[in-house]
Amino acid sequence: VEVEDLTKHKMDSEFFEIPAKSAEIINHAMHQKHNIFVVGTSACRALETSTTADGFVKQNRGWTDKFIFPPYDFKITKKLITNFHVPESTLLMLVCALAGNDLVLKGYKKALKEKYRFLSYGDAMLILRSLAYKVHPYRWPTIGLDISHIEKVRISQVSDFYNKWYSPDNAIIAITGNVKTT
Repeated sequence: VEVEDLTKHKMDSEFFEIPAKSAEIINHAMHQKHNIFVVGTSACRALETSTTADGFVKQNRGWTDKFIFPPYDFKITKKLITNFHVPESTLLMLVCALAGNDLVLKGYKKALKEKYRFLSYGDAMLILRSLAYKVHPYRWPTIGLDISHIEKVRISQVSDFYNKWYSPDNAIIAITGNVKTT
């Protein structure tokens, strides 16, 4: 990105397709309040391009040049699995729009320190938007409000939290990084 005013950046177009069956499955999951994990920034852009006025996904096929950068009100994507992206890239701006600049910067510093691999064939990160806030806007219970909490938490605490606040048939826990089991 080489412009100061991000609204003036011309995004490259990308082809996508969301079949009717996929839209139906996603919308059913949304109605049931299930978690939806979007895998990749291309899928995120496709879903955000194909959102109806009432906040659901529609069948769609075509090209998108949607440029997502902070601040952006995500309609579908609340959880994203993606790679560590190049600084000053549109992909990193999308990630910052979802998780917030400060949290992403902390994550990238940790990734550099731990020698994570960047780019397409590198390490991935799981962004849970609900955990990206010091005080969650919906006041839902969260775990991992800061790095020290995550570093000191025991697996039994994660399990207890998960079982108390999330339906076991409705969520996924991912534990990543340099995990040492005892």
